[in-house]
Amino acid sequence: MKTIFRHLWPAVSLILAASFILLLSDREQRTGHVKEIARVFPSIAVMQIASSAVLDTHVAGVVSRLDEKGYRAPDGKNIRFYNPQGDYATASAMARDMVNSPYGLLITSSTVALQVVAKANTAVRKPHVFGTVTDPYGAGVGITGPEPDQHPPYMAGVGTFQPVERTIEIARDMNPGLKRLGVVWNPGEQCSEVCLKKARQTCESLGIELVEANAGNTSEVPEALRSVIAKNVNAVWVGGDNVAIAAVRLMIDLAGQAGIPVFTNDPTDTEKGALFGLGADYFTVGQYTADIAVAVLEGKKPSAFRIENMVPEKLAVNRQVLASLKDMWRMTSPIEQLLSGQKPQPGEEPADPDPDSPVQDLAELTARTAPGSSSPADTPLSPEKSRQLALDMAALEKAGVTPPEDLLTKADVFLNLRGPDQPPAKIALVNLVENTALLDAVNGVKTALYEMGLREKTDFTVTEYCAQGDMSQLSQILDRIAMEPPDALVTVTTPAFIAAVKRDFAFPLIFTVCSDPEKLGVFKTGRPPNVCGIYDDPPVAELLRMAAKHDPALKAVGIIYDAGQMNSLISVEKLRRAGPDQGITVLEATASTVSDLPMAARSVIQRGAGAIILSADNLVTTGFAAIDKAAGEAGIPIYVTDVDLVAKGADGAIGDSYFEWGKASGELVARVLAGVPPARLPVSPTRVHHRVDPGEITAAPPAKPFQLRIVLYSETEFAEQCRQGLIDGIAKAGLREGRDYVLKSYNAQGDMSTLSSIMTTVRSDRVDLLMAVSTPTLQAALRQAGEETRIVFTGVGDGVKAGAGKSETDHLPNVTGITTRSPFEGMVRIIRQTLPDARRVGTLFTPAEINSVLYKDGLKEALEKEGLELVTVPVTSSADVAQAAIELCGQDIQVVAQVVDNLTRPGFALIARKAAENDLPVFVFDSAQMKDGGVICLARDYYDAGLEAAEKAVRILRGENPGTIPFTNTQSEKLLVNRDLAARYKLRISDELMKKATLFKPDNERDGK
Repeated sequence: MKTIFRHLWPAVSLILAASFILLLSDREQRTGHVKEIARVFPSIAVMQIASSAVLDTHVAGVVSRLDEKGYRAPDGKNIRFYNPQGDYATASAMARDMVNSPYGLLITSSTVALQVVAKANTAVRKPHVFGTVTDPYGAGVGITGPEPDQHPPYMAGVGTFQPVERTIEIARDMNPGLKRLGVVWNPGEQCSEVCLKKARQTCESLGIELVEANAGNTSEVPEALRSVIAKNVNAVWVGGDNVAIAAVRLMIDLAGQAGIPVFTNDPTDTEKGALFGLGADYFTVGQYTADIAVAVLEGKKPSAFRIENMVPEKLAVNRQVLASLKDMWRMTSPIEQLLSGQKPQPGEEPADPDPDSPVQDLAELTARTAPGSSSPADTPLSPEKSRQLALDMAALEKAGVTPPEDLLTKADVFLNLRGPDQPPAKIALVNLVENTALLDAVNGVKTALYEMGLREKTDFTVTEYCAQGDMSQLSQILDRIAMEPPDALVTVTTPAFIAAVKRDFAFPLIFTVCSDPEKLGVFKTGRPPNVCGIYDDPPVAELLRMAAKHDPALKAVGIIYDAGQMNSLISVEKLRRAGPDQGITVLEATASTVSDLPMAARSVIQRGAGAIILSADNLVTTGFAAIDKAAGEAGIPIYVTDVDLVAKGADGAIGDSYFEWGKASGELVARVLAGVPPARLPVSPTRVHHRVDPGEITAAPPAKPFQLRIVLYSETEFAEQCRQGLIDGIAKAGLREGRDYVLKSYNAQGDMSTLSSIMTTVRSDRVDLLMAVSTPTLQAALRQAGEETRIVFTGVGDGVKAGAGKSETDHLPNVTGITTRSPFEGMVRIIRQTLPDARRVGTLFTPAEINSVLYKDGLKEALEKEGLELVTVPVTSSADVAQAAIELCGQDIQVVAQVVDNLTRPGFALIARKAAENDLPVFVFDSAQMKDGGVICLARDYYDAGLEAAEKAVRILRGENPGTIPFTNTQSEKLLVNRDLAARYKLRISDELMKKATLFKPDNERDGK
């Protein structure tokens, strides 16, 4: 045996050595592969103290930036959201859970959230980033000043002290008769107290009496406000008080009944009926909060940050309210003075901006907090630069104010561009030919209009024309436009612009995707006063250097172009000059139709071109595939100034993003419609060039993956179940993420403006399929995602009533889905069985939500069939839920059967609590509500509904037409019973019912406690 081992040992040693060498050589590849597959996303906890427009918007900004920076997992599960809905005891418990759970980073929104989490985190000292805090220095959490050594080393964030003084000054400027100002505030909130001190100082200096009343919670607000109104105040102000903010809609309604306006420090409150709002753009504040969080996640210590105030301001005015108060409230100062807070005397020049302004330059702040920043943490910040200027055009018109052109050229947002009695502005958009790049530019124009506050069909309409590459048809289109002059004409491509400018139209002409008009020779007698736009300056010399760097032996390049396009000739001329300068021969070939392109490409290749350059030519862009095929057969690279062509096979690119090009032009269109003469606007080049080097390009997959999007309206358990069902259902069909599809998920966090922005993004991405969860999401998709976007929905009560069709079989051609209408008949039978003496059933509902009204009506119909009556109380905001629940429980009802909607769902714990106080059992249609006090639940299984919707999605991806797939209601159903609560309320639970039910156990029982 020893002899055998002695003879075999050398061979075994060689085998082991070779294996070891192979393992070492493959280590880097294997390690990188494992890292790629097993990427771990950081675990993050986010707390907001309650649901309100300010905090919802801030959190949406945080999530948006985390998603953008790659710190949100595809399923979103690495971020946990906490919301105690204003209950401090619950907030403290949640804070302890955040600190004691394995989260690597804590983020808080609001002063109270900062305080409760800071208290719980004192010993553990987890990294903690905060935002929407009025006065960090006075919050009592160890922050004594802005310097890095003046706050706990594990804490960083940003303060947003509301512009209280300027808000009250604007109110006084709008109404010089303002003598008594009312305010409701919570003495238990430090942020509220510090704002109130500033208000007292301001009112004293202006000779205004501040009439105060206290409210410790939202239920106390109505009585407090009535006491203020009884003291003959001229207006009511809502500042940085979370209780007042949560009840702001109720305050506006009560004050409105007394004919008293409300103004606030939140611009979004104008949508609820406030006269005006001056405050921070909290979405931007949220993004900056997330920038700090990302820097911490990437290794920067919280102790390195200064803690500064940041208030990117917005002013919004409600035109209807202002018009109703025009005899008393009118702007006595020019609008630009109101916005700046400066009041120059007659004949004086306006003063320079206050160098001590708390509003900071967001770009500078972001740069200072970026990992590796060379700027020290205590570098002084620059003066105000980041304000967003929003103008309510209709309100200014009603108030008799005509904004100067200088102000209009600086404004970022134009609200209510057209009044209720004015027709929408007419935009004519003329394109020469349809291709991906030009459609990107068109989408960019529309996106800019939307982002600047304009709404289609209200502020403007767009009529699109395309000449399909036919110049004679282009001429006919312009003739048609001349017969019904629009308010603005937008041209896409150089030929369309040249043809339009030659017509000498009197109406404004804005061009995009066009070459320099001066070099085109269009402005022979000077620039026409009705023309503005954005042109490009193709960097063909740089592109030639890129080609030579990639192939040092390069001797000649070819360029293919349409000699009938002036824009192409400019690029060719530039390349003719650049070639000799770099010692490279330029070979040319022309084409006049797409069918000419293969021969032209082969021509320059046969003459010795080692690479092909393509630039600013609509024909070449449209027929790029033919050129790419010829170049591929010859094995030579293609370099382009259209970056989007890289995805189609080009090897390198330096040029413009057509979407951003269109957006820049769209901003000019918005200003023109707002009243700025085109002559005051620029004719300027594109601002940013994008570069893709050949070394950055990887081999394309054999087939292009589907682009899929899932959009949720809010962060709820039902929505997450639908979402997970969709994802799992697609996977069960054999489709693999990364190979067969790319999936992005979005969540609007309950904010309609965020939802609208998401839909705009989805449309511009031209996705293969949009999966919408909930009725508001479906409705937003129908309005804004575009008729070309295919949609599958789930978590929707009724697709027909949501606007997706006339019936379940006769519906829009691009839409199908799964409805999740609650099993009302089954629930009514359960109520009859368990509460045979019940006569009246109560529920809260939201009149503004289609699904809520639908569910209310469905429950009513089912109850009436069994001889029962439905008692309802409407809810208009989250702040109303507690008061509405009290009102409902005070009526003669024997049980609460709470229908599901997006407004009452977050506040269900309050509903259940008020019902329990009145000894009323609560039956629910959402299994997630069982843990908050539901007694019996008969619900649709939202995960199964997601799986069913995924089946329809896969059918569409495999070629089926959505228009031929009927809407269907989910067949899933589950029954849950909390036996302890059922016994408490003496419900008659039959053996038959128990056989069908799943017993619900509270968390402490499930944990064995």
